[in-house]
This record gives sequence, C-alpha cells and structure tokens, in this order.
Amino acid sequence: MIFGNLEAAKTLKTYISNKIETWKGVQFFLLVGPEGIGKSAHAQELIKEFLWGYGYSDFLYLQDYSYQMGKNHNIPIELNSSNSTIEFQEGSKRENFWIRETNLRLQQSGFSGKKFVLIENMQRMLGPAMNAFLKTVEEPLKDRFILATVPHQSMLLDTIVSRAIVIHFDPLSISEMQQFAQQEQIGTTDKELQDILIAMAMGKPGMLLKMHQQLTLNPEFADTLKSLIQLLPNPHAPLNKKRQLLKKLSEIWLIDAFIDGRIAYASQHNHFLNAEKRLNTKKLMQANVNQENVLLYGLLD
Repeated sequence: MIFGNLEAAKTLKTYISNKIETWKGVQFFLLVGPEGIGKSAHAQELIKEFLWGYGYSDFLYLQDYSYQMGKNHNIPIELNSSNSTIEFQEGSKRENFWIRETNLRLQQSGFSGKKFVLIENMQRMLGPAMNAFLKTVEEPLKDRFILATVPHQSMLLDTIVSRAIVIHFDPLSISEMQQFAQQEQIGTTDKELQDILIAMAMGKPGMLLKMHQQLTLNPEFADTLKSLIQLLPNPHAPLNKKRQLLKKLSEIWLIDAFIDGRIAYASQHNHFLNAEKRLNTKKLMQANVNQENVLLYGLLD
C-alpha cells in the first residue's frame, strides 16, 4: 500500500542513499505520524529497493500485531520459550522478535553487504529494551540501517529521538483518500458509503483498508453506517433503534472511528458546536459513564 507522503519517502531514500555512499553520522531513521498513513509500507518499499533480492536474509521486520492479537504487542529485551511465537485465532503463527536478538542480527554480516531493521510502532518497546536499543544506535555499524515508526516522537525517550533523523509523515488529504479508495475498489459502487468511510478514516489509508475488511466480513456493516447517519439527527427516530445500531458498531470496534468521522464532518461543514460536542463525547467515554447514554448524547445533532 504505497500512497501519499511521496516527499517524505523521497527524503528518506535520499538520506539512506547518502549514508550508503559516505557512511557518516546517524543511520537511525524515525518515521513520525499517525498510525495507518503508510509509514511502514513506504519503509518496506524502500528497503526492498536497496536490498534487491536479499530481503529475506538482510531485512528484519518487527511488525506490530496488536490489532490481530486484540491487545498490546510489546517488544521486550528478550523472550522465553512461551512467547517466542505469536498464534492468531485462525491458527496461523508468526515469529516474535526481541531487542537482544535484533542487536545480534545487526552485528552479523549481510549477504548484500547491508542490513535493515524496521521497527513498527517503536513505542511498544519496554524500558529495558529501549535502553538496550539505545546502545545500538549510539555506536552504529557500517551499512546497518534502522528504521522505526511512531505516532508521535514524545512517546519515546528523548535520548532515543536525539539520535535519530526524524522524518514526518502526514494524514492524506480528502482527494488523496478518494484516489486511494478508487485504487483499492473501496465503496466504488456506493458514493455515499465511500464518503462515510473516508470521513471515518481521517486521512489514514490503513484505517480505510481495515474498515473495508470489516465490510467484507460483515456485509451488514454498510447498512448500519448508513442507518446511523440518517437516524441520529432525526429527533423522531426511536431511541431504541439508535441504541441497537450504535451497539452493532461497538461490537466491531469501530465506534471511535465513527465519532472521529462525525467530528471531521462537522468541522468541514462549520458545525463547530457539534464538533465540540463529539469531542466531549470521546472524553466522557473514557470516564466511568454509561456508554450508551454518552453516545446518544454526543452523536445526536
């Protein structure tokens, strides 16, 4: 999924190319920006370009499986036999990586002459792991490149950020998201649904793809979204019906995205009071308040 942020990707490629030619200074790159905007995808594409056919041997990807696991996928300093692999609900397994192993692999020679590590959502690192990683970036080896993504650099230790070349990635514009939706065949036969999904995705193509997957797995998801858009502003629509639709959305873990989409819609159409109301809704949902009542209060126009 390569889309948007072409200037940021070009900057990253230029930096890496210069390091390969001169081997001077920092070889640690921090890609900063909201989750789901394609930072990891851009990094993987560039790494493949630099490694050619040696990606399997010379590229280590510490992927974030939090979404698939339904819980935080932390990066420890080392593992034991009980968590050396990750098993998903459908039965598939993935190798789990830790920082001491990552450091060891960076020290080994690469078949291509170069080695790359990509750490997705680096804020997942536990304290001891981050300290061990810091030693690696303080004394970089020749032709060893570390790329890491993070939603915001404040989520990492200042000592880590100070040793990185920071490159910022931004959410995509509405027109870019529309182009992406067309490219991925998302809502192409239903413009109303496509507009709703794009508003909910908030400039994040990765989020748009996840919602598209939910559409495939739950065909009634599209009807739920449309019904909510039509019924929530209608004061005469039955509250029980609104509650049922909100509950369905909560069951597939997309209620936050729906509220974000409503905030974006209200802001774009200068409905600032409604936008502020929905921002307060998100705050109340984190407090000890009845969620159904909060949602009804915050989403009614």
